[in-house]
Amino acid sequence: MKSIYAKYNSLDKLIKDALTSIVYHDLDLVRKLYKNVAEIDLPPTKKIEDAMAIRHDIIHRNGKDKVGNIRTISKDDVESLSDNVLDFIYEVDTMVQSSIFKEALT
Repeated sequence: MKSIYAKYNSLDKLIKDALTSIVYHDLDLVRKLYKNVAEIDLPPTKKIEDAMAIRHDIIHRNGKDKVGNIRTISKDDVESLSDNVLDFIYEVDTMVQSSIFKEALT
C-alpha cells in the first residue's frame, strides 16, 4: 500500500516531466497525443510542416536544401506562415474549448 501511495503522490511530477519532454514540433506525436487524450483530431498542418522543413534547412544546412539550393524567404512567406499558425492555433483552441464544454455537460 505504501508504494501505491508513493506512486500516487508522484503522479503530478511524472505527468509534468512527460509533458515537458515532448518536442511539440513533432506534429505526428502531438496529433496522437491530442487524439488519445482529448479525442481531438488536429487540423491539417502541411503548410506548417513545410515551413519547419525550411527552418531545418536554415538551421542545420546553412540555409540550403538537401540538393544545395539556397533557401530564400520573403516577407510574404513569413506573413503567410504567421496567418497559418494563427489559424491552426485558433482551430485547436476552439476544438479544446468545445471538448471541455462537452465534458462538462456529461
